[in-house]
Amino acid sequence: MRHSIILFIVSCFGSLIAIVHGVAPLVVKEAVIVNAEKLAIDWVDKLEGQFDLPGKLERKKTEPAFSFLRLLKVNVQSNTREEVEIELFDPTNFEDKEELGRVKSYTVYTRFGDRFLSGGNKLSSSLDDPIYRDLFKGVLSTGLMVSHDHSESSRNLGYSGAGVGSDDAEGRNQRVIVIMLPLWRGDRVGAVAKVEILPTGQESYLAGLVQRVASISATVLAVLAALVSIILIRWNAERSRAAERAEYLAQYDALTGARNRRAVSDFFNQLDQSKEVQTAHFTYWTFDVDDFKQINDIYGHHVGDMVLKTIAERITNALPSDAIFSRLAGDEFAVILPRLIQDDEMAALSKTILDAARSPVICGNHQLEPTINMGISAFPTDSEKPSDIPVFADMALYNAKSLNKAGWERFGETIAEKVYRERQISTELKRALANNSLQLHFQAQVNVQTRELIGFEALLRWFHPTLGRMNPAEFIAVAEKTGLIKEIDRWVLNEACRTAASWETEIKVAVNLSPVHFENGNIAGLIRNALQDNGLSGERLEIEITENVLLGSLDSVTVIFNEIREMGVRIALDDFGTGYSNLSYLAHIPITKLKIDRSFVWALEDSPANATIVRGIINIANELGLEVIAEGVETHEQLRFLKSINCGLIQGYLYGKPSPDPFGTLAPAVLIGRENLKTFETDLRETKKVAHS
Repeated sequence: MRHSIILFIVSCFGSLIAIVHGVAPLVVKEAVIVNAEKLAIDWVDKLEGQFDLPGKLERKKTEPAFSFLRLLKVNVQSNTREEVEIELFDPTNFEDKEELGRVKSYTVYTRFGDRFLSGGNKLSSSLDDPIYRDLFKGVLSTGLMVSHDHSESSRNLGYSGAGVGSDDAEGRNQRVIVIMLPLWRGDRVGAVAKVEILPTGQESYLAGLVQRVASISATVLAVLAALVSIILIRWNAERSRAAERAEYLAQYDALTGARNRRAVSDFFNQLDQSKEVQTAHFTYWTFDVDDFKQINDIYGHHVGDMVLKTIAERITNALPSDAIFSRLAGDEFAVILPRLIQDDEMAALSKTILDAARSPVICGNHQLEPTINMGISAFPTDSEKPSDIPVFADMALYNAKSLNKAGWERFGETIAEKVYRERQISTELKRALANNSLQLHFQAQVNVQTRELIGFEALLRWFHPTLGRMNPAEFIAVAEKTGLIKEIDRWVLNEACRTAASWETEIKVAVNLSPVHFENGNIAGLIRNALQDNGLSGERLEIEITENVLLGSLDSVTVIFNEIREMGVRIALDDFGTGYSNLSYLAHIPITKLKIDRSFVWALEDSPANATIVRGIINIANELGLEVIAEGVETHEQLRFLKSINCGLIQGYLYGKPSPDPFGTLAPAVLIGRENLKTFETDLRETKKVAHS
């Protein structure tokens, strides 16, 4: 279609060139004839002024009007003088009427009675002479006659007037334009004036000039046609390339060169429509890059793109030729092997994919060693419905990531049950949040040396009507995976501030917040709104965060911590010693407290190594001017040891279990306010004995 349009345009230009070049002589010829008519009329006007002609040239002149090849020129004349009209046109618009011709001769034909006369002399010809009859008849029917006579002089019927101009010097025949005009006497033609015009020959020069102009115009048009053709051809080529690029992007990922999600969709659509679906076999792998968001945050998106591109290239080269490798979205990929394979071949291919992804990736000055987790499902082993296979592979991937072993998991009933359980928890958790079915329990935090209550930690609890008491570690993990944790933390923070504001004593409340709040930098606003909405001062609030928050950008985390500290809110590093534990960060981030994980406290009595670790944490904190609180204290032996190594605060069942009534479940030994302070000399003496031993 596009080529036909180009050929049509070029043909139009070619036709226009031919027309312009061909009609130039015709236009000049027409100009000469029209000019001859005007010369003849002007000459008869002069005769009327000098001689008593046997008739009068009467006409109605009109303004010149353009007429291409005289197609629009009309001579409207009849036997009545009132209708005589001669429309003249001079395309050259020359002032001098003799530019294109001159009068060669003239003759006036008359008739009186039964004789034709010329100049008053009788002629021997009779009235019935066909020459005279045809002459008058022709002029009367056309009004004006134009003919071409190539003889030296036209045939004179009667008296011939003086010729104007000279004959050809060599006596050669010349082209003569004969103009015949009617001379009216009364209401009829009494005479005919015949004027012979000899063209000057300049029409040849003019025709050449017009042809040269036409040739130049034709050349310009030809160049324009060529330019238009080139533009159209290039435009067509660009459109073809754009169409090819669009078709490529419809099937392939622009960054990695792997097939895109459409390839996976097409595979399943074709399989569903195929009559061989009952006998088909395929294995489906799905995987993503571990901690890919942190790679983007720490090193930049250009490094993240390089990691994805490198991993995709390596896996593409490692896969069998009949495998379909696709990038689904972000750092998520899928592999489809459309044939039956045994378990050992599936395990070998899984290892190949893992090894290809684990190879170091060098990006500028950075060397990264990415890892992946994979989930695998097979058709029809795991399901007779092809569309279930990607879902089951996602379940297996979900389980592999929860195990955090950078490996692969094959879908099975155990995984299905686990995934179903987590999805059920997610659904019910949304409902509990909407129905305000969650609760806060509070556990006391006590000064080790004085047993004085210094505050409570707010702990989230959920009692489901059919599932029973839900484990916080289980449902909070689900909330973090599904994104519900942000809304839950907002509720916990507001409820804790509201409850603390109602206490009669000015003690603190500690609230746990998920590290996900630090990803968008809105945690300071969240805390500020909770304090203002519930009328609680910042000095009475403490935020507990885990070490995972330090895996992101240290600069951005420090900025957020400073915003929180400016409100008077204290910051505790929770579960210290179990996570990232980069001790150099402690000197740079504005935290106020370290919280020793319960796993270290529970092993104090049986593990000297744990006791050494706890003692080291406390010494570091004291040197840095940080408070230390040990959680999970349940026995007096644990209490005595912590006292002996100058642990400032403790939290655990020894002084009270978490309860919705924080003051009702405190141990009798806990003091609320200095007015109930007792002596602890016995405990202090026992503590000193333990320290010396």
